[in-house]
Amino acid sequence: MNQFDLVASPMATAFVQGDPPKSNFAPFDHLPAQIPLDKGVKEGSYPKGAMAKAWRAAKAKIFAGKATRPDSEDPDTVNHLTWYEATDFKRPYPGESHVRPPTDFKDRFAQKAGDADD
Repeated sequence: MNQFDLVASPMATAFVQGDPPKSNFAPFDHLPAQIPLDKGVKEGSYPKGAMAKAWRAAKAKIFAGKATRPDSEDPDTVNHLTWYEATDFKRPYPGESHVRPPTDFKDRFAQKAGDADD
């Protein structure tokens, strides 16, 4: 807790008091998932090509070893990686004119020895 908890408004009115309406317990129609969430990425479904292969190798370096600590990865590099994976490495990152190779970011995900917080 901190000093903001002292001045926070009580949330008692946010919760139902008394008997909830019967409609809260009415049956509902289940909608099946449109995307299978238990299958994962299928082998071979990852985009092919030199750019995808280079980013796969960079991804292994970005998330390996000490860089797996929370918030230790460069956000700009990871944002580009996420965008390119979502667009099959075909669409440039918003505001850019071309898909950039991971070598543009190589200094950003290099392991640094002796961080100040070690």
